Amino acid sequence: MTSSTPSNISEWIALVDATEEARTAEMKRRYGELAGLSEEERVKQLTEMARGEYEMPEEKLHAFTKTRLLVWIDMDEEQVKKVAHSYDTAVQALPGTLAMRRVGAVQTVARNFAVSQIDRLHAVIPSIVREMPRVVVSSLSTDHLTVKKKAWWKFW
Repeated sequence: MTSSTPSNISEWIALVDATEEARTAEMKRRYGELAGLSEEERVKQLTEMARGEYEMPEEKLHAFTKTRLLVWIDMDEEQVKKVAHSYDTAVQALPGTLAMRRVGAVQTVARNFAVSQIDRLHAVIPSIVREMPRVVVSSLSTDHLTVKKKAWWKFW
């Protein structure tokens, strides 16, 4: 299997300027390819890919993150678990400022996801709870959740 190397990171990052369809297709191909590699090689490549991703300008980062998460939602469960686990390991090696950008990007993008998409992410990538707590998202979008409010004039 042919695999991209960290020297191709500029090509990976350039996907942000491609159409969403082209970006999605290439991400699916690339993440599928990464799933077939050893854990060590997958983490090595994902570390470089993540570094490039989180150094993008904010608006481009959000577009890239959205596509990445949507691709992960549609991936085979075994493959996405391998990739996501390696991705988590990879981003732990990044500087704190880049890690914070990851959290902000995931939270911003996920606000517009359907509950079923959020549930799928939680099922295949349990660590995403750190960036996107299920309780907060689910509580905003479920019908059966009721919140008892005090009358506006009751101050106690």
